[in-house]
Amino acid sequence: MMADIGVQLQCFHIYTREFAYEKFLSSLLCNSYRDILYFWRDASTILSQKGKRFLLGGLIVPFSEGYEKFRQKLDKNAQ
Repeated sequence: MMADIGVQLQCFHIYTREFAYEKFLSSLLCNSYRDILYFWRDASTILSQKGKRFLLGGLIVPFSEGYEKFRQKLDKNAQ
């Protein structure tokens, strides 16, 4: 998961450098960075829980669903 985000961040860095004065692209990149930070915040909260609470709490499925939605958003922004 984090490897996918790393690839996207490298692309975003290039876009930021090449199109620094493009307002539409800057806004899109800002939203993408925001989404990454929100995802990392949520993932950190979920994954920092102790093993049994994590598994018994049924958090694996919601996390997977949330990740899939996030990934689709990130891919859309990258396109």
